[in-house]
Amino acid sequence: MHLRHTRAAISALSIGYTFADSGVTLFSDLSFVLERRTHALIGRNGVGKSVLARLLAGKLEPSSGSIQKACRVGFLPQQQRPFSGSVAAFLGWSSRLEAYQRILGGDGGSSDFELLAEHWGLPHRAAQALDSVGLSAEQLWQPVTTLSGGERTRLALLALQEQGAEFLILDEPGNHLDQQSRLWLAGWISDFRGGSLVVSHDRSLLRHIDCIFELGSLGLYKSHGGLETYLATRQARVDGAQHALETAGKALLKARAAGQRSQEQRRHRAADGRQARKEANQSKLLLDAKQGRSEKTTARMVQEHVRRIDEAGQQFAEATMEVERSRPLSFVPAPVTPAYGVTVRLESAVVPFGSASPLSIMLHAGERLAIVGNNGSGKSTLMRMINGDLEPFAGLVGTHASKALLDQHCSLLDEKASALENFIRLAPGWGDEEYRARLAQLRLRSARALLPVQHLSGGERLKVALACLFCGPSAPALLLLDEPDNHLDLESRELLEAALADYAGTLVVVSHDEAFLHAVGCEHRLKLDAKKR
Repeated sequence: MHLRHTRAAISALSIGYTFADSGVTLFSDLSFVLERRTHALIGRNGVGKSVLARLLAGKLEPSSGSIQKACRVGFLPQQQRPFSGSVAAFLGWSSRLEAYQRILGGDGGSSDFELLAEHWGLPHRAAQALDSVGLSAEQLWQPVTTLSGGERTRLALLALQEQGAEFLILDEPGNHLDQQSRLWLAGWISDFRGGSLVVSHDRSLLRHIDCIFELGSLGLYKSHGGLETYLATRQARVDGAQHALETAGKALLKARAAGQRSQEQRRHRAADGRQARKEANQSKLLLDAKQGRSEKTTARMVQEHVRRIDEAGQQFAEATMEVERSRPLSFVPAPVTPAYGVTVRLESAVVPFGSASPLSIMLHAGERLAIVGNNGSGKSTLMRMINGDLEPFAGLVGTHASKALLDQHCSLLDEKASALENFIRLAPGWGDEEYRARLAQLRLRSARALLPVQHLSGGERLKVALACLFCGPSAPALLLLDEPDNHLDLESRELLEAALADYAGTLVVVSHDEAFLHAVGCEHRLKLDAKKR
């Protein structure tokens, strides 16, 4: 990791964001500084990470507060706009490169010479620039639409560099990238001289970060160092919240007990006072004065005990809320429809437009297979073949169990229906309250569970789809999961790992995260190799 000047690149002062259409406040009063070093922004799905990234990049205006930039900021959104032109056009080089070719061919005019006045070395520099991001000069005139996902990400990063960006804001740049591309991305970000803020939950990338910001309902938590330091800090915060709750609970019980004792003492004193008044031979005026002083003292004591109980109750309520915020969500796997013997069989199967080699494998009930390979090798196509949506070019593909496929786009969901409606439709058999309770365990409570799925974050949509597949009344005996760890925050990913480890059926998973595959118990690997073009 290179040392950088740590002066401020972006300063945010008391910024907040409220949705104009609904009036819902996403976050408020955030103040922080981004220095010229590598930062990560993490947080639970739906908390507003992408909105904050767009605010810092100047693509949105904050509802309150201000943002100051001390350098040129480049932004890579989570969803890039389609571009139909060539690589050269995408990078803004096409007109000069075409002028260069005309001059070399003897057809150049004065305008071509003017265009190249200070850019005669462009062809050589272009080749070097492409090579620096793992692309080749032969791809200059290739349409961007024909590039793989990893190549498009590399191209977009090069474009930001060519535009003179000194600080980068990258929203989930590693999504859908293969392992080789993810490792390259982590190295490239680490080597970038200006500084960066990366919205990501990619564990391999987070290990190369200087500073991690976690966006939560109470604001931003800052952790200096990479993933391991953050995890230790997070655990300490959770432990602290639990300790504060226990302390507040004891204080509330103590305050209530003291109030109860004081009330009983007041009753005894009042009874003794009434008896003494009957027996006393003092004047009525003197007795009335004593009673008045006693009542004032009692009133002050009552007020003090009420204040202490209210204060202890408020601290207990705040501690309860903090523990609730830090309490993990829960994927609860459903009972599995029994299956026996061979559940998946491939016999010399050839994947359309994918791997060149015939594939043969046999999975028995309860076994777990990871399908791995670089982008473009046909992993998603093979998953559709196993699900029965596509026929192989050659060979046989068969399954012998109830099954369900979760693709990268969560296509099983009706985007216009709510999370609750999707859950009831795709996993029938419960009453309404049971579905609501399961969604609440995934932090999709009340109004959020009733929003159309298209208004949820990518991670929230994925959690709804996963719940529909294997957290309902029953689960299929064969789950086909195509990159189920994409879009999920760290906590959700860890809990999904635990739930899939407990899932009793057969599992076929596509993922580029070896830690994830190990955690869910994928003992078999099927590696696909891309066809030569």
